[in-house]
Amino acid sequence: MSHLKFLRSKGFIFSLESLIALVLFVSFLGIAYFHDTNQNSMQNIALKNALSDGLFAIDSTGFAIETLDSNLLSHPEKISIIYSKLVSLLPSNSNLRLEVTAYDTNADACMFDRNFDSCFIKLNNYSPLGSTVPANENVTHKRSILSSKQSPEQCSIGAIFSPYTNSPEKRLFFEKKVNRLFFDGNTVDLNVFFDASITPTKASCDGNIHVDLNVSVPDYTLSYGRTPADIIVVLDKSGSMDELTVFHNNLGNGTFNSGTKSRIIGICYNFGNWQNIGTFVSDAFIDAEPKIGVSMKYSGYSGQCNRPRLRVQSPTGAFIPSSSGAGTSSPIEVEITNPSPGVYSVQGWSDDLINYDLNLYLQKMSTAKHSASAFVDHNGWKAQYDQLGLVSFSTTPSLDQQLLKASDANKTVIKNKIDALLPSGNTAIGDAITTARTEVTSSRATPGSKRFIVLLSDGQSNVGSNPLTAAQAAKDNNVIIYTIGFGADADHTTLNSIANLTGGEYYRADDENALSEVFSFIAINIGESLSTKPPEVANDANLMIPISNCSNIIDSGAGVCTKINDSNYLYYEIGLLDKDHPWIGSFDLKIPCDSFEACTLNNLTLPTPGTMLYWKDINGINKPPVVWDINQSQKIDFNYRDLSINILSAFTIGSNQISLDLNVKNSGTLSTGASSLDFLLNDPYNGTLIKQESIGALNIGMNTLFLNERLNSSGWVYAVVNRSKAIKECPGNNIASIYCSGSSKTQFFVVDAWSWID
Repeated sequence: MSHLKFLRSKGFIFSLESLIALVLFVSFLGIAYFHDTNQNSMQNIALKNALSDGLFAIDSTGFAIETLDSNLLSHPEKISIIYSKLVSLLPSNSNLRLEVTAYDTNADACMFDRNFDSCFIKLNNYSPLGSTVPANENVTHKRSILSSKQSPEQCSIGAIFSPYTNSPEKRLFFEKKVNRLFFDGNTVDLNVFFDASITPTKASCDGNIHVDLNVSVPDYTLSYGRTPADIIVVLDKSGSMDELTVFHNNLGNGTFNSGTKSRIIGICYNFGNWQNIGTFVSDAFIDAEPKIGVSMKYSGYSGQCNRPRLRVQSPTGAFIPSSSGAGTSSPIEVEITNPSPGVYSVQGWSDDLINYDLNLYLQKMSTAKHSASAFVDHNGWKAQYDQLGLVSFSTTPSLDQQLLKASDANKTVIKNKIDALLPSGNTAIGDAITTARTEVTSSRATPGSKRFIVLLSDGQSNVGSNPLTAAQAAKDNNVIIYTIGFGADADHTTLNSIANLTGGEYYRADDENALSEVFSFIAINIGESLSTKPPEVANDANLMIPISNCSNIIDSGAGVCTKINDSNYLYYEIGLLDKDHPWIGSFDLKIPCDSFEACTLNNLTLPTPGTMLYWKDINGINKPPVVWDINQSQKIDFNYRDLSINILSAFTIGSNQISLDLNVKNSGTLSTGASSLDFLLNDPYNGTLIKQESIGALNIGMNTLFLNERLNSSGWVYAVVNRSKAIKECPGNNIASIYCSGSSKTQFFVVDAWSWID
């Protein structure tokens, strides 16, 4: 009875039924609290006593039952803790094997059939721990029975129950990945114009959606003489573009000593003896510069007297700098801001004999502007069908000018935008490519054109997206990128990789003349790539549109919904497709409100991304498919309704009675009609109906709270909204589950321990 006294002192109060169950349990198993099966001689008495004392200690202190009752430990953790405790109480040279078996009482079944299997339910939750018990007589085996009175206040809110767990995820088929049927090429040598229109412009589930399709092959080669071009110029305007490092002109070199070298009283200079060492004329180009720089490199200075000095006299007679000049290490640099027209005189002074090299430098930004403007002015662009645009970038990119026809007036607009650029900030090459690619593939691009990006940068990309990732996206959209590394600090490796990836060319330019030549060479290369070719013809053309469910198509027009490689497609046989034979088609679909295609969909894009045109050339040879230009698809708003339910809290309030707080919400974009909330026991479909509540119409995003909902039942309880399907809405999120134990019960644990000495 000492064991029961202890449990009572720890708060484990046993009813008469519990005590009877304990007696039955012990009698059924035919064991006592401590049962010793070892019959060996005196050599094992110490081990037997240690094992008995250990089991009694973890039992009588409540250590074992509190460990097994813990809700914070897993089953392996529980038995591991008990095992470690017993090992610490046994001799150091002994072995231990521990097994724990849990039993629940089944009072209802025991009333009718008083046998062990009816009265007690074995729970196989614990795996044995320790070595395998050897087959000899030196093994001591002890068994102990523990019992625990479970609290009646147990409710476990389960995850939202859904019978659609294994169903396809809630994605509309318009977003699914497309299985390319026959080809995986990325080269398209057929210029195709796609067009689509959708009515209505705002659609709802269970409503008809009509899609008109148009596929044609414009005869650009005859009307233009060659393929048209869409070109975006992309200029770096980061802070490093402000540097005066672009060589413009050599102003002279030689040897001079204009000072008076003397060691008298420590003075060895005379600043009144400046020497003219070079001149330059500020032409129209330099007049427009924000700043220019004069730099003199020198050598031969002995270090005995003052360092050489340099100054520039402007056409107005002012000296730059205004003082006696700068006596610095080689090179000496003088910056001239907002130069004036006229002749500039460069003067030097030294009281040492020096060799000098004098040069004029321009700002990188202004040099890039000048060369890019010349590229825009290239006479090879044809105003009737070529287009030009401008993107600049520093920390972020800017679409400075959308695509414009290459007329003289539009060229002037673009050149003015170039001239207004100012350098500052970091370098985001990847983001700049994305901005340019988006524009050159937009609806403003000429259908059937070849698309180019001409990108100049002087540094390393240090903010924004990865340039090579952006280049891959450009390649996927058939955009060719020419790159220019301007100056020694440019990331020549990355710029070269961008060009190679997209089929363009990379060029390096370190001075003004080289940059001008590079831009001119790129313009010529682009022009030569726009060669004239015969009118295009596609034979045996077929259009394939991905569809998730053919039953959603209520009128396919002339198309056929078919399955290929486990994917559904709406298939149209077009046949001949050329400038004289365009194709027009249509289809109607309806997305049911109670299907997963409708759930969580905010807009539709039609035709579906991944739509393909398959075709053969005039010789009957299969050619790479043409991907439907997503910019020619139409995106419309789509509305649906979706009722969802959540259990906020739950607890027992007495024997076989629980209280629930619930929230029912309309998560869709369409209002609902009136519905019901059903509570069922043990099964969400065929279980016993416990209670039913009425739910009024729910507007978009509207919640209905059911607080302190009392039910006279426990066990598995399911809360089901819209069980009758009176409202057509998304089928998921309609069921929540909870398990509540409304009455107390006694749980038993059988602890078996074996110990032996090797």
